[in-house]
Amino acid sequence: MRTWLLTAPRWVHRVASGVLFGGLTAVFYGLEDDHSWTAALVGGVAGGVLFGLVMGSWSYRTARGTHAVVAGLTPAQRRTAARVSWHGPAPHDPAVRAAAVRMIDHQLALYLPLRAFTLIVGVLMLALYVMAALVSSPWWWLVVPVWVGMITLSLLAPARLRRRRALLTGAPALS
Repeated sequence: MRTWLLTAPRWVHRVASGVLFGGLTAVFYGLEDDHSWTAALVGGVAGGVLFGLVMGSWSYRTARGTHAVVAGLTPAQRRTAARVSWHGPAPHDPAVRAAAVRMIDHQLALYLPLRAFTLIVGVLMLALYVMAALVSSPWWWLVVPVWVGMITLSLLAPARLRRRRALLTGAPALS
């Protein structure tokens, strides 16, 4: 987990999201034969600005919530809590263990309300990029695994988080 983002200001989240999305968009459109690099860069900048405003704001709010559940821990403890919320042995430090459980609860609170939306958008985007790869450019096949991963994560993450919570608390896992 990028724990340094937990305390980053909103503009950092917006710029990071926008640059990543806009840069990838420009590269993919630039590699297509029917787009000029100028058009690809303009599209990448426009898409990056819009994506950065929306997703950067969401990322900031999510980070604020995560920061609240790990408040009072050192950066090393935060990293450990983030790691053990997904994998590895339960930590001996009760503060880190409790923070990992709070992180899991926070992640579940984020995932579950958006699960159906994520699946619908994921399937639609997967179909869109498969079609783009078939009719436009084979470069779009590079994006397909991202959407397969998003769909898989939205299907499997809640159960995995519940199992991790059960391991960390000693309680039976609820499916």
